[in-house]
Amino acid sequence: MNSTRALTQIVVAMVQALAATGIETRPLLRELGLPENLSGHASNIDLEISNTQFATLFHRIKELTGDESFGFDTAEKVPGGNFEALTQHMLTAATLTEGLQQAQRLSILMRGDSSRFSIVWGKGVIRMGFHREQVDGDIPTQVLAINDAVHLYWWARFTNWLVGSALELNGVELADQNEANLELYKALFSCPIQLGGTENTFVIADKYGDYPIVRSGNDLANFAADGGGWLAGMSEQTKLSYSQRVKAVLMQSIGEEMPSLEQTAQQVKCSTATLRRNLALECSSFQLLKNECREETARELICRQDVTIADVAHQLGFSTSAAFNRAFKSWTGETPGEYRNRQD
Repeated sequence: MNSTRALTQIVVAMVQALAATGIETRPLLRELGLPENLSGHASNIDLEISNTQFATLFHRIKELTGDESFGFDTAEKVPGGNFEALTQHMLTAATLTEGLQQAQRLSILMRGDSSRFSIVWGKGVIRMGFHREQVDGDIPTQVLAINDAVHLYWWARFTNWLVGSALELNGVELADQNEANLELYKALFSCPIQLGGTENTFVIADKYGDYPIVRSGNDLANFAADGGGWLAGMSEQTKLSYSQRVKAVLMQSIGEEMPSLEQTAQQVKCSTATLRRNLALECSSFQLLKNECREETARELICRQDVTIADVAHQLGFSTSAAFNRAFKSWTGETPGEYRNRQD
């Protein structure tokens, strides 16, 4: 199955799930410039859907259902603000394992016994996914199955986004037993698929658990604004450049001793030579990025009246205030005191 046909079936399942809640879908489809009888064409057309159309559909379903799971988690609505709270909590973690552990705890705290989120470590892998509760209503089993797969794919891509790298999936297990959907799932995940499981899960090597979380609050806003672009395979947001990954690692160490080039290479999972070479290809260097992190942090801290200039120098790893003053003036053309006075 090609990616266009797979995307068509995903969109159809999303629209059918929306219609099953009693919401009239034709006005939305007209708004997007899509066929009003789209649900009748799942298996016989390849519909060209743009990034903008998909992102708009994604957001509109969220708005119309009042559900932060974007219409995928049809067993129970997720109230507004849950995703942001969960992600902000994960962004404070140093590694993917720590972030997933925090997500699991927060999910249980927010949803109690209704939490269907599951993460299991063992035998060299991390298994992550959810189970489907019995759903009341008239939503067809086929629609639920495809939406579950899309929901799982969302988590896989979100995990990639957190660490700024494409993590290879060892395999996917889906509760769906319909062999007719197998080609769709293969096109979606590009890894071995097992149908008829007890849960919907994907499996990655546990080595990825040591990958640093490199995203920030600003990245989260951009991720949300992108809507479904990442889901349709039309967005390059998942993968960060080497410069971005190094900078994220360095920013996490502000206030402590900054890691060396060798230590940073270990954290971004490459050799020192590979890191140095790729930074050069991006017209950057380790020392340049280190200085950028120091400058950005210095500009921010200098504007805070509750932090002394000596404290700023110490947090940024300068041996003396005089050394920091020289560096700051080379960055801004002003001494720290002059810069602070001008900001008041």
